[in-house]
Amino acid sequence: MMLFHRSKKLPLSAFSSIFSNVKIKNKFHNPFISESTRFYSVEPEEIPSGFIAGLKWKFEKHETVPFTNRTRFILPTISFERNRGQEEFEEIKKGFEGRTLDSTHPDCVRVSTIVDKIIDALNKEVKKMRPAEEITFLRRIWLRLIRRSPPSTAHLDGLNWEVLVVRYPDVACDCYPGGKFVMSNAFFEHFGNDFEIATCITHEIAHIVARHGAERFTKTLSIMALQSLLNQSVITYFIKAFQERITRRHEMEADYIGLLLMASAGYDPRMVPKVYEKMGKFDEAKSVPTSATHPSGAKRAKALAQPKIMEEALIIYKNVKAGFVV
Repeated sequence: MMLFHRSKKLPLSAFSSIFSNVKIKNKFHNPFISESTRFYSVEPEEIPSGFIAGLKWKFEKHETVPFTNRTRFILPTISFERNRGQEEFEEIKKGFEGRTLDSTHPDCVRVSTIVDKIIDALNKEVKKMRPAEEITFLRRIWLRLIRRSPPSTAHLDGLNWEVLVVRYPDVACDCYPGGKFVMSNAFFEHFGNDFEIATCITHEIAHIVARHGAERFTKTLSIMALQSLLNQSVITYFIKAFQERITRRHEMEADYIGLLLMASAGYDPRMVPKVYEKMGKFDEAKSVPTSATHPSGAKRAKALAQPKIMEEALIIYKNVKAGFVV
C-alpha cells in the first residue's frame, strides 16, 4: 500500500497489496461462501444453537477500525493475513537479494529508529483503546447495536516488526501484515528529512492498523460471488470500479490515522499536509497516473488541514510534548 501512489511498483508482483496474488484487490456479508446447512434441513431442536452460533460468528467478523470507529465485515483471520504478509515479505527479500541495505547501514538504522518510535506510540494508543475487562458476547451485541463497539486491535498483538531498505530507483514504500516495512532508497533523495519519512511510515502502518487489505479482500468476494449471475466482463468492470473507489477511501482513512499517529509520536501534525502537497507536486512532475486510486495531494492535504481534524491531532501532540498521558 504505497504511500502516495502505486504505479511505480518495485519490479516484483508481490510488492503490492497482500492479496494481489489471488487477483482480488470494506460492509458486505457474503452468503455464498457459507458451508452451513440450509435451515429447512436442520432438526427443530438444533435451530436455537445453530442460530446463536451463526449470530456469534457474524458479530465476531464485524470489526471496528481503531481511531475512526468505522465498522465493517472482515472474513480473513488474523493468522491468514499475517501468513500472507510474511510470504510477500520473503518474496521481496528474495527478489532483491544483493540489493538490500544491511541493517547497520545509516539509512536502514534511520528508518528503523523512526519505525520504533511510531510503533511505541501506536502501542500506547492501542492500550488506551482496550476495555478494562473482557466484554461478554451479549454485551458485544448490545454495543454493536448502539454503535459503541470498542476498536478491534487483536491483529496488532505480538507483531515482530522488521524493516527492509532496498536499492530501487523509484520512490516506493509499503507495509505488510505481521509488521513488515519496506522502503526504496530513492525515497531519501526526494523526501529526505525525518519528518517526511515518518509521514510515509505512519500512513503505511495506518493501512495495517485498519486492515485495509483484508477489507478489500472481503468486499471483493461479495462481488465475485455474483459470477454465476453476470458475465465475466461485467464482473471485471465492477471489481475494477469498486477497487478504485474503495482504495481512495482507504487512502483518506490512512491519512487521518497516520496524522494521529504522527502527533502521538511527537511530530507536529501541522506540518503533515505540506508533505502531501509536496508528494502531489512530485507525482505531477513525474506524470504518475494516480487519480484512479488515490486522491490528489492537494485534496489530501486540505482534508487533513480541516480545523476539527487538526485540532484533534494538536491536542494529542501538545499533551505528548507536555509529558501527559493522552
